[in-house]
Amino acid sequence: MRSRKREALAIAIGLVFFACYVALVWPRTGAENRAAATTAPIDRCDTSEAAFHEATTDFDKKSYRATYYAAQKGLRFVSACSDKSTRLPIRGDLLTLKAVAEHYLPNEMGGSAETDINQASMLLEQCETDPDLYATQAAAECETAQEGIAKLKTAWDFNELSP
Repeated sequence: MRSRKREALAIAIGLVFFACYVALVWPRTGAENRAAATTAPIDRCDTSEAAFHEATTDFDKKSYRATYYAAQKGLRFVSACSDKSTRLPIRGDLLTLKAVAEHYLPNEMGGSAETDINQASMLLEQCETDPDLYATQAAAECETAQEGIAKLKTAWDFNELSP
């Protein structure tokens, strides 16, 4: 008796999941396809900035795992940010936060803190020297972040920042 109830329940759950799947994947009408094709891509500058602030807050709380995940989230969205003066500094800052989190959690995250910090450094240097950003607030932010990375690398080299 119990096995029949379980079978019936499993079938019902399967039907619900199937209905949800069909609702998500069922082909659109022609009008829906045209509307989707003309919709502009979503600009993710705000989302990546919010993730940066979240990662910074988590870092201040010494919650390095949360810092890592917030930085990862921001890095996923920053490539869809259309504003170069926002995209480059935020990407560099997110990579730096990710690297520091990896440094403090060396066996947990699986990434390379050194690789990420070097990538952030190169990106921020590119931001500083980009002709489109010359003498802008973004270039100044990149320069400040680059100086911070240099201090961070020095602290790592002298083991002043131990995990």
